[in-house]
Amino acid sequence: MEIALQPNVLSALGVTDSTDACLTQDSSGNTSVCSNPDEYFFYDGVHPASRMHYLWGVAAAVLTRDPNATIDTSDALKYIATFAINQSDREDNIIVDGLTPSESGFVPPASSTDTATDSATDSTGEYSTEADTSSVYTSSAYPTSVAPPTKCH
Repeated sequence: MEIALQPNVLSALGVTDSTDACLTQDSSGNTSVCSNPDEYFFYDGVHPASRMHYLWGVAAAVLTRDPNATIDTSDALKYIATFAINQSDREDNIIVDGLTPSESGFVPPASSTDTATDSATDSTGEYSTEADTSSVYTSSAYPTSVAPPTKCH
């Protein structure tokens, strides 16, 4: 996502270092973590840091719901503002807090574009991109319609 490297997107996210990793390791194997990982594009040499990961997650949700969507710099800036990605940290984020009504309304409804590649069809025999979400957890902390797993003995 080259858009994420645009200076105005990095600035809107509060990312001040787009080249170095927050987690570093010296030649003897000792590791150190930067004081504010939210200001970094990368957490380590491979993984995006939390705000970048959050932005990509929102973009992935949009593209999953509408495979024909295009995402440009203005869209990335809208996602950052709508989801307050620049304010997120390990204690205040979408996983901990869940979606607000305004956030959940931002992701488009499922696309009518035929994206199925198997024999999953709806009642009319057409491919369906709709999924049953009745058993999807509505909170990151507690499921509402699925019983929690039982303890193994």
